[in-house]
Parts: sequence; C-alpha cells; structure tokens
Amino acid sequence: NMFYSNIGDVIPEKNIVCVSPHYDDFLFFLGGYLLELKKNGLLGSKNFTNISTFSRSNYQERDSEGNKDASLRRVQYATGIRFIEDLECLDALLGPHNYFYRVMGEEESQVRGKILNEGEGEMEMAFGSYESMDAHDREILARMKDAAMEYMMQADTAVVLPLSMKGHIDHFIVREAGLTAAKEAGASRRASLYFAEDKPYAGMMDEAESKINDD
Repeated sequence: NMFYSNIGDVIPEKNIVCVSPHYDDFLFFLGGYLLELKKNGLLGSKNFTNISTFSRSNYQERDSEGNKDASLRRVQYATGIRFIEDLECLDALLGPHNYFYRVMGEEESQVRGKILNEGEGEMEMAFGSYESMDAHDREILARMKDAAMEYMMQADTAVVLPLSMKGHIDHFIVREAGLTAAKEAGASRRASLYFAEDKPYAGMMDEAESKINDD
C-alpha cells in the first residue's frame, strides 16, 4: 500500500522540474510517482521539465576500461547512447512530446577526471563534498545555482533535487546548487523544493552515511 492514499497530494504543484545529475536520474527519482499518476489518470494534470545537468558523459555500464577514456570520440559515443536512452525512457513514462528537456552541457565526474571508487557489487562512483571540490567543480556549482534561481521564482512549481545519498560528487553539486539558490532567493522564492532518494545508492547507505544526509 502507498503511504499516500491520494497520489495527487504528494506533489500538489502543477509544474514539476526535475534537476537530474545524470541521464537516468529522472527515472530513478520520479519513476514510481509517475506510474502512480498514470494509474490514477492524473499524469495530464502536471507539466514536466527534465534538466540534464552533467550531460557530457563517457560512461557505459560494464565497461571499466572505456569509462577511463575522456576523449571526444568516447564522449560522443557514450553521450549519444545515453541521451537517446533517456528520451526513450521519458517517452515511455510521460508519452512522446509531453515534457520539456533541458541540457546544461556540464561534464560528468569521469570526464572531469574524477577517480571512481569501487562501491558495493558492481557500483562505481566518484565521491565528493565541499572539502574535495576543485575550481572546476565550484564553477559548475555557480552556474547551476544561477540556473536553479530561475525556477525558484516560478509559482506553482516543484523543484526536485537529489538527496545526494552516499555523496556522488555530481549529485552533491546539484543538491547544493539548488539549496544555495533557494537560500539566496529567501522570501522571494515561490517554488517548493522536494528531495528524491538517489537510486541505487539509497539502498547501500550505512547509518553513518545516513546521519550525514540528515545533518
């Protein structure tokens, strides 16, 4: 049974803007919510925008050697595949042409040369926080904050951000950009903020990591 008996109460705002660190995060953040909306005939009551933040990607699943290659040819190859996969996914969830898609064009962690840490099972990710951010990361954070500010001023709007569970640097930057924009907007902010669990990282957290997120 769902926690909410009425799925329409979960996000009452009409306009939903998902700030996705990577190509698959719209699905991971909102997939279950969207399926419930669809099941209850409420999908058409919302307007959806997906912001693909770190859209210059060199990542392909089960290709550890290839994921170390940040060349333009590799980025063209991986980005093309992932972009089309993302569009196909959103088409399946929302219907073709029933959403807006914004590409920010930032380089994801591997393209920026971040070291991948081996996680549980087959998971690899680049951990990060303010302490480990370099000048490039801070420039991205500033750009993303400015982009997020635009949405903070929009009424009847929900901005969905990652919680940054387990601290993937790209997820951390997106979260902090949104939070910083919200704080700077202050009383003039009209949008509401929502935080989504980072799949599949949420299921890998231990208690210490959960406390970091709570704090």
